[in-house]
Amino acid sequence: MTARPGRIAAWGALLVLLAVVAQAEETERRVVVVTRNYEACAAHRWLLGENWRTQWSAPIEVEVLDLANTAGGLRPAKRVGGLQTHGLAFEGADGRSYTFRSVQKRGDGWLPASLRFGPLGALLRDQASANLPGANLVAATLSRRLGLAVTPRRIVVLPDDPALGPHRDEFAGLTGTLSEYPQPGPDGSPGTFGYTETLTSEELWTASRTGDAANVDARAYLRARLVDWWIGDWDRHPGQWRWGLADPEDGYQPLPEDHDHAFTHFDGVLVLALVRPVLPWVGPYDDAPSLRGMTNNSWWLDAWILAGLDRDAWIEEIDAFEAGVDASVVDDAIAELPRGWRELGGDALRRELEARAAALRRLALEIQASISRIAHLYGSDAADRVEVDCRAGAVDVTLVKAGRATSHRSFLPKRTERIELHLLSGDDRVIYARGSARCEIPLRERESVRLWRGIPAPVDRVRDPRRPGRSRSEPRF
Repeated sequence: MTARPGRIAAWGALLVLLAVVAQAEETERRVVVVTRNYEACAAHRWLLGENWRTQWSAPIEVEVLDLANTAGGLRPAKRVGGLQTHGLAFEGADGRSYTFRSVQKRGDGWLPASLRFGPLGALLRDQASANLPGANLVAATLSRRLGLAVTPRRIVVLPDDPALGPHRDEFAGLTGTLSEYPQPGPDGSPGTFGYTETLTSEELWTASRTGDAANVDARAYLRARLVDWWIGDWDRHPGQWRWGLADPEDGYQPLPEDHDHAFTHFDGVLVLALVRPVLPWVGPYDDAPSLRGMTNNSWWLDAWILAGLDRDAWIEEIDAFEAGVDASVVDDAIAELPRGWRELGGDALRRELEARAAALRRLALEIQASISRIAHLYGSDAADRVEVDCRAGAVDVTLVKAGRATSHRSFLPKRTERIELHLLSGDDRVIYARGSARCEIPLRERESVRLWRGIPAPVDRVRDPRRPGRSRSEPRF
């Protein structure tokens, strides 16, 4: 007997419906509002800012994290995060590590308990509304599209599940992002991105002092910093980076983390009048980015890693960045936001990203000029050799650590006032090429260096390279 076409179509429709229902049951979703704490009257918004308040109180639909089946099963390992973020590390049954980070930050987390419940604590909690909810989703997609080593993120809400163990009271019901935490494989085997080793910034500096560690891929770090300046993330201190090694010839690759302060938008008249003169990163995201705001707590990391790149290398990377940024990159990144947030702020964010991309070249070259004005080159505790060739209009410097040339650059007197050679301990030598002319740039040798957050931050009374005409005792943040 031949089945009727109508009956076949009905059975087909039923099977499709059953598949949809099964998928819905498999992935539970929930409508959430992250917080209504930032809702305020018109006068409050005028004085302390509209910021991103509307997005914070918008309902969004998100996935409920399935602890039993995601990554073969997730087991909470430990609480992580700083003073502002609720973070929870998970171990997956697939052998990988994962991190949950809450979307909402605690603006008063760094205050002593005695001040948190006073006016200052209330102000800081309110100004956390300047953070864009879902900033990490957008930043991660932009970074990956531009070739950086960043793992995908997805937004989830944690279930009220006994599997959370002792973390259940704190984390059940929290909305945040889940991403793989890049790690090498067991026993030094290739892991995430093929890395056989990952280091913190402090560990990287310690390794570099041995003289035989691989170099840092300074161009890759510059590409990551171009993204930071594009998205306006001013909080890029050394603790926001790790470094992965797959092939020693390629060097350590930057692993940017925690773009929590990307797209921050402060626009209250009182905040701009009283706070911005002291904290230069406080301002609207759609303003032209400032050098001081974008380098405030990353200055010495930039100066350490990027000092070996000349202006031409910067221009090449800026050209590549501009060629890689198009409408599809921005659209794909904004599409990562849940619909409730995307509909409220997606168009404005798209316009601002396009405007900041157009202004990025000027800012980047201004930062390059500041880093080059007083150049800091770092040796090791091994026997280092610095080869100097003074020519008319240029000084060529090659740094050799443990018999291996680690950097070479030509410095121009019109852009560099002084070269600082931090040779640390060891039987070090500075060799001037035979027949060299008189050096037009002074070179100064140092045997020690002060550390800031585990990385070199030499202290000297010099003209502030970020504020011409001013002097300061370095470092000042």
